[in-house]
Amino acid sequence: MLILVSIPPVFVALITGFVMALYAADSFGLGSVGAALLLAVPPAWWLGRRFSSRDLLIVIYLAWALGMVLALVAFSFPDRA
Repeated sequence: MLILVSIPPVFVALITGFVMALYAADSFGLGSVGAALLLAVPPAWWLGRRFSSRDLLIVIYLAWALGMVLALVAFSFPDRA
């Protein structure tokens, strides 16, 4: 059940992350993308060992919701007309 529940946020995160990595590599260079990924891997491994599957699922959905809110801020929603 946990795998089925985590499909939507993980799928959206993979697609969005891939597109953002392409944009960042084009705008800032491949080094910044590599640095961002290297900074994210150790905390992810640590969280994976420390918390249970249920807790990680809650964190995935909270991170997804926070990411959507920050995306609205990043794209200046609502538009300032």
